[in-house]
Amino acid sequence: MATFWAFAAILFSSLFALVLGNGSSLPIVDLGYENGEFYNFSNIRYGQAPVGNLRFRALLAPVTQSNIVNNGSVGVTCPQVVPPWQILAGMYLGSRLSNTSFDLAAAEAAVAAMPPQPLDPKTSEDCLFLDVFVPRAVFPKNSHGSGKGAPVLVWITGGGFIAGDKTAVGDQLYSPEGLIKASQTAPSKGLIFVSINYRLGAFGFLAGSEVEADGNANAGLHDQRLALEWVQNNIHLFGGDKGRVTVMGESGGGSSIMHQITAFGGKSPLPFTQAIMQSPAFISKASNWQNEVTFKTFLNHLNVSSLQEARNLPSENLINGNIAQISAGGFVDFSYGPTVDGTFTPGIPQRLLSSGAFKKNVNVMVAYNSWEGGLFQSPYVTNLSTLTDLIKVIIPRVSPGALSEITDGLYPPVFGGFRGYKTWGELQAQLTADAALVCGTTSISRAFGNQTYAYEFAIAPGIHGQDMAYTFATGPDPSIDYNVAKSLQQYITSFVDNGTPVAIGSPAFPKYGPDNKILKFGHTISQTTDPAANERCEWWNKALYY
Repeated sequence: MATFWAFAAILFSSLFALVLGNGSSLPIVDLGYENGEFYNFSNIRYGQAPVGNLRFRALLAPVTQSNIVNNGSVGVTCPQVVPPWQILAGMYLGSRLSNTSFDLAAAEAAVAAMPPQPLDPKTSEDCLFLDVFVPRAVFPKNSHGSGKGAPVLVWITGGGFIAGDKTAVGDQLYSPEGLIKASQTAPSKGLIFVSINYRLGAFGFLAGSEVEADGNANAGLHDQRLALEWVQNNIHLFGGDKGRVTVMGESGGGSSIMHQITAFGGKSPLPFTQAIMQSPAFISKASNWQNEVTFKTFLNHLNVSSLQEARNLPSENLINGNIAQISAGGFVDFSYGPTVDGTFTPGIPQRLLSSGAFKKNVNVMVAYNSWEGGLFQSPYVTNLSTLTDLIKVIIPRVSPGALSEITDGLYPPVFGGFRGYKTWGELQAQLTADAALVCGTTSISRAFGNQTYAYEFAIAPGIHGQDMAYTFATGPDPSIDYNVAKSLQQYITSFVDNGTPVAIGSPAFPKYGPDNKILKFGHTISQTTDPAANERCEWWNKALYY
C-alpha cells in the first residue's frame, strides 16, 4: 500500500513558495500517483508553540513571520504513548482470532520484558502543524480562479487522546491518495484533504482546579478548533471553498467531532458544515474528583507540586512524565481525554445532544464496526468480580445503582448466545463496545432527527480500526476487499462533494429515519436495520452511570 512516506521518496519535480495571510512561507511539493497529480503542503504551522508558560492553555494562531520553506522531509509528532495494556490486548486478540490458547502469565512477562518505547525522533511539544493535499486541477494556478472552490475534507486522527499523528492512523501510515482519486469524478476536479496534529495526553487534556484557574482543560480540543479556523481563513488560497468543509475522524477523532459539534453548548459558530464520525469513542469518566487525582498523579511523576512548576520544566521531563503516568494505567485506562470544563465542553456530549445543546446545521454521516470490543477484550475478566473491577476503571465514579443495572439488567451473565455473548470475555467486549463506541452513534442520529447517514463496517472480524485500511485504500491489497473499499470511498467523497453519499453500482444509502436504517458493509453491501437501536444503547445514551 502506498503511504505518505513512500510519497516522500518520490523525486520532487517542483518546489516553490506560497505566502499565506499570516506571513508563513509554505512549500508546494509536486507528487504523482497513477491517474492524476496533487500537491502536498507539509507541516504548516497553525498554532503557537505550546511550550513554557503557554503549556496547558488554549493557543492563538502564529503571529510572527517565517520565510523558511519546509519541504516536508522532516515531520512533527506530538508527544504520545502506547500503554502496555494495549500490547497485551493485541496479544489476546491474536489468540482469539487464531483460536489458540492464551498464556496470560507468559504474555505479561513478555510485555514486562519489552524495552522502553523508543521516542520517535520527530516528537516535539511544538507540534501544532497541519498538511494540505491539493489536486493539481484544483490549485489556483491551474484552475484560473473560475467557478466555486473545491470541497475540503479535514481529517482528525484517533488514538484514544493519548496517541495519533496527522500522517497515521494507529500504527499504520496512510495517504489520502485513494480518497482524492475517488473524488475526481466528472465534473469534480477533486477534494482538498487536510490533516492535523493536536496535543495529546497530559499536554492536551490535563484538567483540575489549578488548570481551570490558570489555563484551559481540553487544550487538545481547542487545538482542533484553531486548526479548523485556519482552514476557514486560508483554504481559499489553495483553491478550496470554506463553505464546503467536511470534518472526518475515527475513534478519538470521531469523538473529537462530537465534542466540536456540542462545543459551547452549540452557541458558537462551527467552522465546518458536514461531519463523518467513524467509531466515535468516548465515555465521560473525568469527574472533578477524578480530574484532581489525575492532575496530582502527573505532578508526582514530574516531582513538582504545582502547575507553574510543571510549566517551567524541560520538555524531556514532561514527555517522560506523560509516558510514565499513562503506562501505569490499568486495562482500558487511557488516563486522559475530554472532560466537562463548563465552557468548551459544558456537559457530557450525549447529554448535550439529547437536550438540544449543540449545533444543528450539520449534515452527518456516522459509523461503527461490528466487533468494536474485540480490540479491548480483557483476559482478566473471568467472573462478575473482575467484570466489576473493569467497569470501575472505565467509570471510576459509577454509582452502586448504575453498576447493578449494568451487570444485572443490561449485561446479565446469561451465556446462551442469544444476547450476543457466550463467555465473560465476550460479555465484557460487548459492554465496552456499547459504552464507549457503538451507542454514541445512535445518540448522534437521534439528535439530528434521524436524518443522518449511518453504516456498520462488518467485514470479519470487524474490530476497532479495521475499517481504516478501507477508508484510505490506495489500490488492490490482499488484506482487504478492494471492491468494498472503492465503494466506501465513493460514498465518502460524494458526501463531501454534495452532501449525499452515492457509489456507482452499490445500494442507495438510506437516511437513518424512524426505522433505524443503515448501510451494512460486508463483502456485499446492503441496507438493514441498525442493531445498535436497542435498549442497552438507550440507557448508555442517557449517561445514567453517575
